[in-house]
Amino acid sequence: MIPQLVNSILSRLRQAGYQAYAVGGCVRDLLRGETPHDWDVCTSARPDEIEQVFFDLPRIDTGKRHGTIAVILDHKDLAGDLARRDFTVNAMALDEQDQPIDLFGGQEDLKNHIIRTVGDPAARFREDGLRILRGLRFASRLDFEIEPKTARAMIEERELLNSISAERIFTELKGILVGKAAGRVLRAFAPVLFTILPELAPMAGFEQHSPYHDSDVWEHTLRAFEASPPDPVFRLALLFHDCGKPACFFRDENGRGHFYGHPQKSRELAE
Repeated sequence: MIPQLVNSILSRLRQAGYQAYAVGGCVRDLLRGETPHDWDVCTSARPDEIEQVFFDLPRIDTGKRHGTIAVILDHKDLAGDLARRDFTVNAMALDEQDQPIDLFGGQEDLKNHIIRTVGDPAARFREDGLRILRGLRFASRLDFEIEPKTARAMIEERELLNSISAERIFTELKGILVGKAAGRVLRAFAPVLFTILPELAPMAGFEQHSPYHDSDVWEHTLRAFEASPPDPVFRLALLFHDCGKPACFFRDENGRGHFYGHPQKSRELAE
């Protein structure tokens, strides 16, 4: 009368030396000649002991403090699917009772505003380099921080973006640019941006030697960018508006910097 999956749970617990029983509504339904829709198992094993018995299977421990552990036996495909996803906050599912299935700490990262890959960051990015920009888009839109190992891998594996189509890159880039934390993300991950837009790279660290500017060309660009409305056209314009400055720079006899002709040069580079 007891399904094979339920029997496998009972057998494991009993073979490990614990008492285990099918209880509750399933017994009621069986005695009424009906097929139970749900099966509950009670055991003398405590939650940490249950975890040891089922160490090789995905588990949901959201009820652990109340003495309940859910063991996933018939959702192995789901577990495999979640394990292949990009970031923990995207690697969750809902079960038949609309309860979260969270095998990789996505709820905790969501609560703490963290973007973190599922498993090894470099491996996830090598599966699809566009995930680097996707992670930056989530961080920008949600104003989340990127977990240090994930952040380091984004920069170290950024050359993967060279094999991604321009169309896919532009879709993610626009999402980054209009996010509420776009300036912070671009500032922290400039090497990634410069990989897809190498024309912008000379701006970083390029001092202007001008009494009208207290920062290098890249920081000046980001400040202007952050002061603009979160519109992709405005922000693309500001991202490129001074990219021609390094090519036009010279200093006069007093050491003051000038960038004559840089608007036209910026336009050429933008095109």
